[in-house]
Amino acid sequence: MRRLPLLLVSLAHFCVDSYATMLAPVLPLVIDRLGLSLASAGILGTIVSACNLSQPLLGIWADRMRRRWLVVGGLGLAAVFTPLMGIAPTYYTLVAALTIGGFGVAAFHPQVFSLAGELSGDRRAFGIALFIFGGTMGLGVTPLWMPYYAEQIGLDLLPLVTIPGILFLLAVWRWIPLDNPHLSDGAAAVSLSGLGPAAGGLAIITAVVVLRSVTGLGFGFFL
Repeated sequence: MRRLPLLLVSLAHFCVDSYATMLAPVLPLVIDRLGLSLASAGILGTIVSACNLSQPLLGIWADRMRRRWLVVGGLGLAAVFTPLMGIAPTYYTLVAALTIGGFGVAAFHPQVFSLAGELSGDRRAFGIALFIFGGTMGLGVTPLWMPYYAEQIGLDLLPLVTIPGILFLLAVWRWIPLDNPHLSDGAAAVSLSGLGPAAGGLAIITAVVVLRSVTGLGFGFFL
């Protein structure tokens, strides 16, 4: 197990998932500033979630890359565009910022999961658990500090939150091996048959995760 790179990737996961969860804690302030209706606010949450539906296609694309560009690219998009919701002058610029940031979050995950498994070596279960723990902490901690930041420091200074993401991006670029040792020509990637006997089990797990996510996000967004 490569401890330092795995720890760094886990912290990057913490960072990306923090950006992914940034909207809900400050949504009341955003609604008040732009004068949004509940329907318009609900669309914002739908946009953020819908971006994640692109992950299978991004995974197909990622398998064809010689280097894991989506790890650094996704982190960069999430870090730069998501905090712009604090200064978005109109609803449509807010939608644009959240959409680009959401695609950044979606792009980050397919390649970084396989990378975390490789960095884990013969301790794959522990390594993946540590990596997921990093993302879960990002999801859990952001609702605690984000409202305080927005109220005490201000939404207008929300773009300062970009700085940690850029620092992690530079660290990943410097110390994480980004070469893709499992390069695919994509010939079998467009069909579930390419997954072999694992296709059925993967489909069931995917369905469970989708149902869990829809329920959790639905309650959490309007709690």
